[in-house]
Amino acid sequence: MLCQVCNKRPANVHVTKVINNVRTELHLCQQCARERGELEVFAGPKFAFSNLLAGLLQSDPAAGVPAGIPGGARRACATCGLEYPEFMNTGFL
Repeated sequence: MLCQVCNKRPANVHVTKVINNVRTELHLCQQCARERGELEVFAGPKFAFSNLLAGLLQSDPAAGVPAGIPGGARRACATCGLEYPEFMNTGFL
């Protein structure tokens, strides 16, 4: 499949957007995707993996306690000892 913008290079970036329940798909080459800013979605301060997980887990990272842990008990990884609040702040496993 060729890039839908330049029609020259192979499309290796596939963008799907849903706006007002209308789904659009765009298949771009790396260069056109970079020029259109489609590769910047997961970079910078707008995206933090820990914030994504916090939203998925329905927790409050500022409180340092995930939803469902009574009494503010702290959980830590049995292997590395990383505690939940630190994981939520850094996003590192």
